[in-house]
Amino acid sequence: LIRSNVACSTATTSSPAKIPWSCTSKNTCHALSEYYSIGPDGMELIRPRRVGIEHLALHAVSQLGLERKLKGLGFTQPQIAAALGNIVARMASPASELATHHWLQHTSGLGELTDYHYEDMPLERLYRISDRLWKHKDALEEHLYRQERNLFGFGETITLYDLTNTFFEGTAAANPKARFGCSKEKRTDCPLVTLGLVLDGSGFPRKSEIFAGNVSEGDTLEGMLTGLGATQGSMIIMDAGIASDANIQWLSEQGYRYLVVSRKRNREFDADKATTVKQIPGQQVKVQRIHNSETGEVELYCHSQMREKKEQAIQDRFSSRFEDELQKIADGLHKKGYTKRYDKVLERIGRLKQKYSRAAQHYRVTVTPDPKSELTKSIQWKRQPKQNTQATHPGVYCL
Repeated sequence: LIRSNVACSTATTSSPAKIPWSCTSKNTCHALSEYYSIGPDGMELIRPRRVGIEHLALHAVSQLGLERKLKGLGFTQPQIAAALGNIVARMASPASELATHHWLQHTSGLGELTDYHYEDMPLERLYRISDRLWKHKDALEEHLYRQERNLFGFGETITLYDLTNTFFEGTAAANPKARFGCSKEKRTDCPLVTLGLVLDGSGFPRKSEIFAGNVSEGDTLEGMLTGLGATQGSMIIMDAGIASDANIQWLSEQGYRYLVVSRKRNREFDADKATTVKQIPGQQVKVQRIHNSETGEVELYCHSQMREKKEQAIQDRFSSRFEDELQKIADGLHKKGYTKRYDKVLERIGRLKQKYSRAAQHYRVTVTPDPKSELTKSIQWKRQPKQNTQATHPGVYCL
């Protein structure tokens, strides 16, 4: 609602407009005999609300039949309103229940669209409705995926599976699945939980599960895929962390096909036998198909120009650092106060190789002792890249 000293309108405008109405009371407006220009300085916003994302979200809710499903699960109308408030807020302004409660009461126009007064809804209802939604998680996931299949008509031919985690700032003492581990943000000082998510080839979620924070990626696949009802021959796509030998064997026994990033460290690629699958200057991708007679698998050795640039830059940076540190040790042999004893020099070089292990494996370092003392005579090094590694095949990976 826009209110002015001389005119009012229920339409919102971002520039001065001529409104041919005048309000003499709260509910009575009549046409003006003259037009008045209303500028932004002469207007006052009364309870401004946003409805853009909310309108789109409610349309999706309607298409998916979510309200009907919630009623079928025994949700009351206030509970459905609270559930929709939580869901739409996650789409429009993801935050905690406390922040969501404030957003529903002071920012969003969702209440006007659903004819529900969120100003009267207690905060506790949002917490309780989250628990109730979680209780019916499996039924809701099955319903939503079935509706999505009916709407878009896609088949169950590809399934993607991956894990991520999130950490708690507090102790999370009441959460039995909160465990210490390494989060995606490299936090090892906070308890974690792990989220496993199964998606189809179109990117629609099929199933989710919460695991303990320290769970091994490879130990979750069978439990997640069991009961999905995917047809024989469906393809499962995973990253290298989940593609253990045991998981691959289980997929084969269940009749699934799979596509994974190989854990093989041996790299090979013959550009003359490869096929170009992406022909963009500077972003070319080539693929070489090899049939492994021992495993019966098809191996795709891929070369990406973008990946080559990235890996080459990383190699050059660490090689330069490794050589700089070697040079410092070598220069110290001729300076007062620096390490010169042969055994101590070997220790320093050993620690250096451990620190820069990726670069050090491609170097031959020779430390020559002084035959007349316990000191070091010289340090020499030469770069000798190992064959079939990232150093000789940058930008190559195997699927």
